[in-house]
Amino acid sequence: MSITDPIADLLVHIRNAYSVRRESVEIPFSNLKLEIVKVLKGEGYFTKSDPVVREGKKWIRVGLKYMPNRQSVIRRLVRVSRPGRRIYADRSTLIEMGRRVELLVISTSRGVMSHRRAIQENHGGEVLMSVS
Repeated sequence: MSITDPIADLLVHIRNAYSVRRESVEIPFSNLKLEIVKVLKGEGYFTKSDPVVREGKKWIRVGLKYMPNRQSVIRRLVRVSRPGRRIYADRSTLIEMGRRVELLVISTSRGVMSHRRAIQENHGGEVLMSVS
């Protein structure tokens, strides 16, 4: 089965795992997904992120993080730029967009990073997703 939007697939895996209160979730591996997961882990949304090989296939195991009352730390994951409609933002636009959400994940010429880091390093790029 071919996935046309691997980032949307990543978000669905995470949302579904949070909805049934799983401790961790395994996501089919891709380099882009791994970089996004690293950004989210660096921002404190996940407890761990490890690439694993199971039955000859590569997966990314992500440890999900919850608040003390068992509410997920991620309330909302939204795919911003889609295959049919790419959304790009320069530094000033990222500043404006960042005021409305907790985190934006940006794909820049320097790699995948948070909007805070992109602003700090004076980069723009494709806005992949938002977290709130």
